[in-house]
Amino acid sequence: MKVLYFHQYFKTPRGAGGTRSYEMAQRLILAGHEVTMVCGSGSHSSDTGVTGDFIHGRREGLVDGIYVIELELPYSNHHSFLRRTAREVNDAKPDWVVSQVTEEAARLREPVIACLGLAYKPDVDDLRESPAVRIAETLDNVKIGQILAVEPYCEALPQSLEDAGVTAVTLDETMERADLLVAFVPHRPFRQLNASQVQKKMIVDACGLLRLL
Repeated sequence: MKVLYFHQYFKTPRGAGGTRSYEMAQRLILAGHEVTMVCGSGSHSSDTGVTGDFIHGRREGLVDGIYVIELELPYSNHHSFLRRTAREVNDAKPDWVVSQVTEEAARLREPVIACLGLAYKPDVDDLRESPAVRIAETLDNVKIGQILAVEPYCEALPQSLEDAGVTAVTLDETMERADLLVAFVPHRPFRQLNASQVQKKMIVDACGLLRLL
């Protein structure tokens, strides 16, 4: 399940103050859910885990498996916090993943990039409306390297990916051939990987897989 969590006062344990929403999000991730947290910018003593400059009033990134969108909004009881829609949030994450993969792939010569999981949630074979499929299509379109896909619960890739030239591979083939892993879904077979084996690869972890190894 995809969980969109709004909390004005989101903080990680590295900041000052309560961490209720952080702890709740971690429990949701461990239960196999995907969490996007939308929060305000807070004060100098808070730590949302997101770094960098605000662009057009927001900054975003993956923090301990939680995708955090931090809005440049000071705390105030006079303002309505819900100034962004769920559609804006959902549209932002694929762009962030693509930018991270592109940045990492640029460091490699003729990179082989493997997408781990295409389903919309762990341990199912349902690819309908899965953002991972759309991201895999985008990665192929930008021609940054050879794109592999491993989806242990499906016998074949969606036609759109096959037409694009994305190659379906087994998990063993992935670990042998891929330079860069893009973790979309923490399927059980992925969670059973050896952590040291995964850490030898470059990885963009969009689902908190590393924390589950």
